[in-house]
Order: sequence, then C-alpha cells, then structure tokens
Amino acid sequence: MKDRFPFFAGLAVGAIIVQESLTRQGSANAVATVLIAALAALLLVFPGPKREGPAPVRVPLPVILFVAYSAVRLANVPSVQGVQNWLVWFLFPTVIVLVARRTTEGTPVRVYRPWLVAVLVAGSIYGALTLVYGPGYDGRIYSDRGVGWVLLPAMALVIGAQLWRPAPLYWPVWFTVLIIGDTLTRTAGAVALLCATGLAALNKKGRFTAVRYGALLAVMGYVGFYAVTQVAAVRDRFTQGDNALQVGGQDFNTSGRLKLWSATWHAIPEHPWVGHGPGQAQYFIHDRFITIDHPHNEYLRMLYDTGWIGLVLWTLGLLLLLRGCWRRMRHAQTAVRRGTHLAAVLALLDFMLGSITDNLSVGIAFILICATLVGLSHGLPETSADEADDADEATYDDADSWPAPPPRPYERPYGVPAGDRVA
Repeated sequence: MKDRFPFFAGLAVGAIIVQESLTRQGSANAVATVLIAALAALLLVFPGPKREGPAPVRVPLPVILFVAYSAVRLANVPSVQGVQNWLVWFLFPTVIVLVARRTTEGTPVRVYRPWLVAVLVAGSIYGALTLVYGPGYDGRIYSDRGVGWVLLPAMALVIGAQLWRPAPLYWPVWFTVLIIGDTLTRTAGAVALLCATGLAALNKKGRFTAVRYGALLAVMGYVGFYAVTQVAAVRDRFTQGDNALQVGGQDFNTSGRLKLWSATWHAIPEHPWVGHGPGQAQYFIHDRFITIDHPHNEYLRMLYDTGWIGLVLWTLGLLLLLRGCWRRMRHAQTAVRRGTHLAAVLALLDFMLGSITDNLSVGIAFILICATLVGLSHGLPETSADEADDADEATYDDADSWPAPPPRPYERPYGVPAGDRVA
C-alpha cells in the first residue's frame, strides 16, 4: 500500500490548532463531536485499503466491550450529556482502527511534518499571550488547561520523532515543555517533565537504557522541584487555594478536588456494579457544586457512570494498549518504528496519569490526538531484520528530494584483461 496520510490524523493536527473550541464543553464541542463520530462510524463500515503483509494490530477486546457496555447503559439511562460522553468514548477505538488501516512505513514521517508545525504555532500563540498577560493565561483564544492538555499528548510524537529526525538540542521538545509549564496546569506540567525523559529511554538499537533514563529523570525531577519552590507563579499554584492537602507540614492547594472526589466516591454505592449511566457524574457534580461540571478524576467518573464493570473494562483496555505499544517499541527494527511506538506509549501514559486529576475522556481534541498516535503504532507493519537493515540505510526525511547517488566506478571483473570491456 502506498504511503498515506490518514484523514483522522489530519483532524488531530487541526485539533492542536483549534483546541480551545473543542476542549471546553459547549455547543461547538457538541456539534464537532457528533459530526466527527458520525463520519467515523460511516468510514468504519467500509473496508480499508488493500495492503500487503500483516494486517494492523487489533484493538484489545476490553475497549470494544466497554464501548458496547456503556451504550447499553446509555440506552437504559438516556441523557444529552451521556450521548456526548459516549460518542467520545466510541471515537477512541474507532480512530485507532481508522488510522491503523491507512498507516504504512512512511506515514509517521508524513504526519509529523504538519504535526510539528501545529505544535509550534499553537505554542507560540500561547507563549505570546503569556508574555502580555502573564503565566496561566485563560482567555477567549486559548485557555491554560486547554493548551496544557492538548500539547501534552501532541508532544509525544515530537519526542518520538527525535529518534529518526533529531533537532539540534531537541529544542522542539523543550519548547513544548516550557509552554505547558507556562499554562500553570500542575498535573500536565509534571507529566510533561516525565515524558521528556523519553528522550533517553532508548538507545540507537532500541534498547531501554536505565542509566541514561535515570539520569535525565533526576534532572527533570530537579527542574520540577526548582519550579515549585523558587518560581513564584508556579509555587502559588501549589500553595494558595483550599490547602486541603498536607504533606510534611506543608499545605497544598487541590483546587477543591478532594471535596469533589469525596462526594463522588460516597455516591457510588447506590449503583456500584453497573453505575448511574453515562454522563450522570457531570449532573451529580453540577447539582452539588454549581460552578463545577466534572469530578476531576476520570476513574471516579467511569466508576460513577458505568460502575465497576465499566471501570475494569476501560482500565484493562488502556493497560493492554500500553503493553502492546511497549512491546512493539522494544522489538522495532527501525528508528521510525521505534519513535512511533514510543510516541504511542507516551500518549497513553499521558492519558492514564492525567486521568487522575483531570477530565480527559470527554474532550474530543485530546482523544483525537491520543488515538491517532496509538493508531499509527497499531498500523505500522512488522518487517524482518534484513528488511530493517535496508530501511536503516535510508532516511525518511525528504527522500524524494535527495540527489541520486553518484555512479559506481567501473570495476574490471576478475580474469578480464585490462582494456577489454564487458557487454
């Protein structure tokens, strides 16, 4: 199959730019969710393009079962918010499948070029706004949480691409980390520092390097500690607020999360196994806290909405996706494959860690970006070691623009007298 640019990868690139209208709940998000989900469902019915070699890796069964189970619960307890939430849940495995169908060896490189431009454009716009209005800008153009949680999974591909197209001093990675930190979104900033250590996770042969990884992890940990203790804007985000959490005699701001979590947790026993129905957690939180619409913990949301059955299926599905991407990364034979699988691993880590404190499974922008990276990992064909050696001799950057190699000098075959030519 010839190299393709998956349609939903293009939507993910657009989501990086147009993130604000998609990350906040509202009419724009609802309309975009319905239209994109309807298009995905339509494309899913038609077979993918013909390809040689093995088929894309399948999505783990627990993810499919979760989507089906939550659809049954939505039919039992229908709600407008539940429909929107379920459509986003449906999009996650669907986009993985659609992107995987159209992914070939050269697809990650084709996707990365506009992807990097989108990350730099969005980051530059928000960086300029913070220079004018200060860190943590939350305005009409971009919001602090929107930028933080959209650039975080987008940064995963920027990190992975350094394995096949390293930038000087990896500056796009550090630029994105700086912009995410500038949003003052605490969890996103911490996870961004953790993901940046992926630069040292693999060596040129794709092997995990514990020493280099540990060294960079220590550096990133010190950077985070310095920011929290010495940078006033960051320190205030941790120490000013409800101060509901105490660690070592120091009060920390949880922005009311402990109250949200406590209220949600104590309401779960009403329907512990099957849940209250998709979308019901948002109604529950809004009725009690008025100005807040989410429990700010996706695992509690899943538990409240779909019960222990839904939570187990969802969590197990994410773990199986992470395990599969990790194994393919460890066994990949080329830099492009290793970088692509690494990007998927980091995106899934962003998803799972960020779900502890924020609302990620109902934002279409985050889902499109994360599912695209996982789909690229699922769609890359596996090749033999001999094919990998041939691929490593080539570079996937602007291959068509390279000048042709110089002709090899004439070599006189053994046993042919000098001056004679061989037809």
